[in-house]
Amino acid sequence: MLGVEWKTDAVHQGLGRHVRLILNATSLGDPVTRIVARHEEKSRGIPRRFTRVSIGLEEPEDLIADFKQAIEKCG
Repeated sequence: MLGVEWKTDAVHQGLGRHVRLILNATSLGDPVTRIVARHEEKSRGIPRRFTRVSIGLEEPEDLIADFKQAIEKCG
């Protein structure tokens, strides 16, 4: 589990639409990588552009490639 705070709204809001391998859904403890990007103002100490990542068992190179292509599409 890790978290990322993005510098721009474009990446934070668009990442879930552009990932291919990674699922945009809450993790239930399965072996698949998932992301959850909150789209609300800062609440309970969570930054506004915070994405939670639950890493699964996919190959690291595949996850990196998926994040890179999704971020590029977000502009």
